[in-house]
Amino acid sequence: LQNFVPISLFKKQTQVKKQHVVICLANLRQPKNHMGLLIAWSQLNQENWELHLIGADYEDNYSRLIKEFITINNLQKTVKLLGTRQGVSLLLNQASIGVLASNSEGLPLALIEYGAASLAVISTDVGQCKAVIGEHGIVVNTNSSTELSEALSRFMLDKELRILKAKRFSEQIKASFTEIGAIPKLIDYYSSL
Repeated sequence: LQNFVPISLFKKQTQVKKQHVVICLANLRQPKNHMGLLIAWSQLNQENWELHLIGADYEDNYSRLIKEFITINNLQKTVKLLGTRQGVSLLLNQASIGVLASNSEGLPLALIEYGAASLAVISTDVGQCKAVIGEHGIVVNTNSSTELSEALSRFMLDKELRILKAKRFSEQIKASFTEIGAIPKLIDYYSSL
């Protein structure tokens, strides 16, 4: 059975004003490739935009490298390390763009949560991400900070495109990755046994 989110997450999105925030929902682990995302971010004119990194900080060497990169490249004003948070759906609903820069994935729940929050989505081409996003977001090659930077810039500069892609991605996730789509598949599977 595929990952899915409750349909109730979709009702909250209309109550919150979208901000100029790019969000990455991923624990600070090397396969999540925060360094590639930060390299891409450092290539942008981030004026009026922030990058929020949400996920567990294991205070290890990888975490130290991330923090050093942020300091060395003077990104402290635009990059926020928020750690593990309760009420992530509120933070997602306030953002405009959701990004995954991972080197490996299966079907990340974060991607589905981005759809529930009506975020324009950017992901590396790993696991099932490309199949889930389809034409409703931007998929870039793994380990290409240049492509990631260009994708971020495209959404940051084009509000109409960002809103259109976010709406279509949200509709797709609602149809396929909530209990509306998942429970009938589960029933069919159990019936076939």
